[in-house]
Amino acid sequence: MARIRMKALRNQCERLGNSLAAGVDVVKAWEMESENRQLNSGATKKVLDRLKRGQSMAQSMSSADGYYPELVCALVDAGEQTGKVEEIFRRLSQYYDHFLKLRRNLVIAIAWPVAELVIAICVVGLVIFAIGYIADMNNTEATDLLGLGLVGTRGVVIYFGTVFAIAFFIATFVMAIVTDRIPKKVIASLLIRLPIIGVLWRNFSIERISWTLSHALNAGMDVKRAIRLSVECSQNNYYQQKIDSMKKAVQQGNTLSDVFAETGRYPEDFLMALRNGETTGTVPETMDGISTEYQGKLRTSLLIAAASLSVFTWGVVAFFIIYFIFVLAFSYVGMIYDAMPQ
Repeated sequence: MARIRMKALRNQCERLGNSLAAGVDVVKAWEMESENRQLNSGATKKVLDRLKRGQSMAQSMSSADGYYPELVCALVDAGEQTGKVEEIFRRLSQYYDHFLKLRRNLVIAIAWPVAELVIAICVVGLVIFAIGYIADMNNTEATDLLGLGLVGTRGVVIYFGTVFAIAFFIATFVMAIVTDRIPKKVIASLLIRLPIIGVLWRNFSIERISWTLSHALNAGMDVKRAIRLSVECSQNNYYQQKIDSMKKAVQQGNTLSDVFAETGRYPEDFLMALRNGETTGTVPETMDGISTEYQGKLRTSLLIAAASLSVFTWGVVAFFIIYFIFVLAFSYVGMIYDAMPQ
């Protein structure tokens, strides 16, 4: 079964949090959810059926064939055990709302640089076509501005064919990563070290780990399960590779800060905050503060990434403009030289 869309999940978590906080019975609340057209009726009815049989909400949601993310099911389970389930739903609603805003900001940030790049590619294609067209109109030899033999209709076909081939290669490469045809361990280790993309990805991962760890521990989840859930929610294999060793460290009685520190993959400010939280007995609150801090870092790194992409695009455009100017200049000088008496 396809997973629930994030916007629908945010809205459902908000509705359930408000309904349960108002004292509405769990079964009644899910009866209303099963009638919501934004949701998969098969999944919500399956949850409702399990609830009527006496199962917990977390068990019922887990039985919906993967429709609900593990993060939601795990936190709801912890919330039911501690009597904080309505608070968990409200926090989940806020979390997914933040994620939706982040995704929207990312799209907005890269939309204009990408549009610039597409426009630049199309302009180059138009120049190639125009050179051949004007030469045909005047019955003269076309000037190859690119120096690649690309002029006229044939040049445009070769040019855009090359562009689409490169785009297809990039899309295939990305799909290979998503479908695990290329080991994520290799890709994660490479990307995390890149100066701009790596920082953006690291900030995103630490923000998710901090938020999930804060709310998992606050909901009463045991440490081992909270660590596994928070690191898996990072969606970053660079950190997920260490889950098994972190579990072993917990079993050996290590402190939470030592468990994270021994991986050698977490920033010092994160580890320091974790140590302070353990000392004062306020780990959930401290991790919530770190999550907020990394939200700010994430917004900054997002702006830097968008600005870098914009600079790169303008750099490509400027390169072609300068290149064309020099080619035209040398072509003009060559014409003058040829016209001079020998």
